[in-house]
Amino acid sequence: MNPSGRTVDTYAADFTASPAWQNFAVNAENGRADAANNTLVLENGEATKYHMVEYEEGIYVGYRYYETRGFSDGEEWYAENVVYPFGYGLSYTTFQWNAKFPENAGISRDTKIDVEVTVTNTGSVAGKDVVELYASTPYLAGEIEKAHVVLAGFAKTKLLAPGESETVTITVDPYTMASYDYNDANLNDFCGYELDPGTYTLYVGTNAHDAWTNGAAGTFTLDESILYETDPVTGNAVENRFDEVSEHFEDGNAVRLSRSDWEDSFPTYMDEDDLVIDEETFDKLEMTVVDAAFDEEQPWYTDVMPVQADPIELAEGETAPAAPIQFAELIGLDCEDPKWTAFMDQFTIAELGAMMSGNYSIPGIERLGIPVTHAVDGPVGFVYQMGEKFGVTGVFYAAPVMVAATWNTDLAAKEGDCLAEEGLWTHCTGIYGPATNMHRTPFSGRNFEYYSEDGFLSGSMSAATVGAAEKNGMYCYIKHFALNERETWRHYGLCTWADEQAMREIYFMPFEKAVKEGGSTAVMSSYNNIGTTWAGASTALLTNVLRNEWGFIGTVITDNNEEHGFMDIEKAVLAGGTNLLFGWGTKTFDNLSQTATGQLKMREAAHQYLYTLANSYGVDVDAPVPMWRTPALVGSVIVYVLVLAGVVVILRRRKYNKTLANTNAGADVSKE
Repeated sequence: MNPSGRTVDTYAADFTASPAWQNFAVNAENGRADAANNTLVLENGEATKYHMVEYEEGIYVGYRYYETRGFSDGEEWYAENVVYPFGYGLSYTTFQWNAKFPENAGISRDTKIDVEVTVTNTGSVAGKDVVELYASTPYLAGEIEKAHVVLAGFAKTKLLAPGESETVTITVDPYTMASYDYNDANLNDFCGYELDPGTYTLYVGTNAHDAWTNGAAGTFTLDESILYETDPVTGNAVENRFDEVSEHFEDGNAVRLSRSDWEDSFPTYMDEDDLVIDEETFDKLEMTVVDAAFDEEQPWYTDVMPVQADPIELAEGETAPAAPIQFAELIGLDCEDPKWTAFMDQFTIAELGAMMSGNYSIPGIERLGIPVTHAVDGPVGFVYQMGEKFGVTGVFYAAPVMVAATWNTDLAAKEGDCLAEEGLWTHCTGIYGPATNMHRTPFSGRNFEYYSEDGFLSGSMSAATVGAAEKNGMYCYIKHFALNERETWRHYGLCTWADEQAMREIYFMPFEKAVKEGGSTAVMSSYNNIGTTWAGASTALLTNVLRNEWGFIGTVITDNNEEHGFMDIEKAVLAGGTNLLFGWGTKTFDNLSQTATGQLKMREAAHQYLYTLANSYGVDVDAPVPMWRTPALVGSVIVYVLVLAGVVVILRRRKYNKTLANTNAGADVSKE
């Protein structure tokens, strides 16, 4: 076997010298003596149960920092600080590349750039190679922060025999190179994704450093800015969603790293003054009552009660009659189809609430034809709690970090195929994975579950796995949405502060690709707060970005709330969530069910979950034969019948021949 993997993170000489480490929320494992000092305290000195972490490094995570600083501070600095660059790999053979860039040197909004690379195996043994393409965009000091190079595409060759060649094509969408300007840093009266005028360079290389120092390059010019007022895939409006969080940096509460002045903007650990919060901030953190359902200023407010069925009272042993419209009739229908409205009109309030509970299982409603569904935790496959709950075991797959190291999206897709197969025969309609968060530092608590420090690579892998699984009938809860970097204190209100550029370019990107490219219909929200708002109750995150911008349709479940109890399902439903995984949280919906707004949001949540289910093989969990499998099954039956008929014919022929032989033998004897 000839290795062909590549690193998914930068291997620094000293990880504690990275900018992200300086503000990594301390814990005992870090060896820092002041482990308790990131506890938020009131102005009177009283400690709270909340903690804080500030992403002062902004977009300069992993190779984005090391390659950019190496570009400005020189090769000697880089050699002292980096052992193995992002995307680095080895092989038992050698390869020669011939890159061909488009002759048209301009960039336009609607024109994608195709880069062709012919890879030839010049060694003596067979092997695969990975072609990596990086984009370098024009930067002006004091304006939008931009890394020197950013991964914009990659391709893996087939197994090439010695002397064999293959031409791969990497297509770059200009949108991939856009930066998110949340504070109008370039003073063009625009906030959002944009491309500044200037020279753009595409580098082809074997890793992030080799690309811009030794790789082939093509340059492209842009005369006027390209402003993405709408999402190029969905056509939906894109605008700032986290101004209140970003203001934490703009108001001087924290530094923000800039390549224009590495030394003076370099992050520092929080001191005692940084950890003091006022009563207004504390009140936001403590908010537990769902007042928003009664707030006429909220965009979702309504005073018109939606149509719902009357409560159903049954005598002991009595079964409710089947509803006129059964769930199976919704299969394949658009989420906005009028039949969905008629179907949802049949629900009682209690039945809506039942759809929003969860214990690795969501109950069914027999009279509506809704089956019980099961999901299983699975960043590495159907292994966690499978034996305990379902009496079966699954296959251990490689951890996502290892999958990413293959740089092979076809392989990731095959994993999705296999997961769907296992789900079919174990009666599991969903899996809590793949884990799609980022490697902010090597010390993050779940790095083995996450793919990489790069959002493009992570998103490509996640999208491939999710897309294959969804196509085959199983939904994948991409998790943990979003900014779930660490384990310590996340259960008790970890306030994560990041500017919107870092959120969108780093931490949201893999989820965005999984939704847009992978067609994800299921998401798991994260434990942590974004600013002062729990991620699972963030309207900005779950409704404005996920649903309204990216066009996501489907289920948003919480993370496990069994032991912690702070995840309020009522708040989650108002924000765009749908289901509670385990938990102490509110299950009775006492607040929501009393208001027109609350009932409407409960109805929307149940509708979204059921849409996910209707597009899976979970519609009939007792006899799970999805539509995609029917041709295969029919074909198998036909083949079986033909084989059986062939066997019968052969046996009959043999019997006939034997009888004939015996007859002939008797005749010969009588003649003698």
